[in-house]
Order: sequence, then C-alpha cells, then structure tokens
Amino acid sequence: MYQRTLLRSPAVAAIGCAAGLSAISMADWIHFVDQTDQRLITDAPFGAEDFQERDYAWADLNNNGWVDLVAMRKQPGTSPGLRTNRLFMNEQGVLVDRTAEYA
Repeated sequence: MYQRTLLRSPAVAAIGCAAGLSAISMADWIHFVDQTDQRLITDAPFGAEDFQERDYAWADLNNNGWVDLVAMRKQPGTSPGLRTNRLFMNEQGVLVDRTAEYA
C-alpha cells in the first residue's frame, strides 16, 4: 500500500520525469572511438582477438606515472605452463607488450 501512494505522489513523478529528461539530454556528451590497434601493441595471438579467460592486475611497475597491466591467462584445470602471461607496459597511453624484456 505504501508503494502505491508513493508512486502516485506528484513530487515523485516530477523527480522521475526530470531524471529521465536529464539522462536523455546527456546521452550525447560522450563518444567512444575504437583505438585498439593504436593503444594495444602486441603479437596477434595475444591482442584484442585473444578470447582466453584471464585475470588482470594493474600497477605502476616502472614508476613512470602510467598504470601498467599484467594479464594472467588462466590454465584449464591444473596444468601449469601452457599459456604465457603478458606484461603490458603503459608507454604514454599505449599498452606495449614487454613480456620478453621484463617478465
């Protein structure tokens, strides 16, 4: 019974309409552009087309002020060593695969 009276309240209806209108008017404030090819530098099997399950960890590993990324590729079952983990160093906003150099 409480919900029915609350939903029929003119104040609640006005707030709901205002929130809905503001969400519609703000829909154009952001635009996404796919820059994967320019922002992720790695061999093809380890890039955006790699759909293997993985976990991620991030930190500034080289203390340059950019957040770096470690991608741990999960092993099926308990067989270790089948999939190589990846170290992506953030170099001026571009994730570069530095696994061979540092990991």
